[in-house]
Amino acid sequence: MIMTNPDGTKVSSKNACLGSPKPPMFKCPKCGCVYWSPMDVASISDPDVNTFLCNECGTELETVLK
Repeated sequence: MIMTNPDGTKVSSKNACLGSPKPPMFKCPKCGCVYWSPMDVASISDPDVNTFLCNECGTELETVLK
């Protein structure tokens, strides 16, 4: 389930970290959920590909560069 924090960020209820004063590491381009840690997201384990997927919609996450 997607939850909206008081600051307006969308997060997956499956996240271990539901908020942080630091900027998020990843954002889903489809549903807008943000993630602060690789531990929070689903991933594909392949030696050649390190892909992180959104817990809510399965879309490949974008790295947030700040």
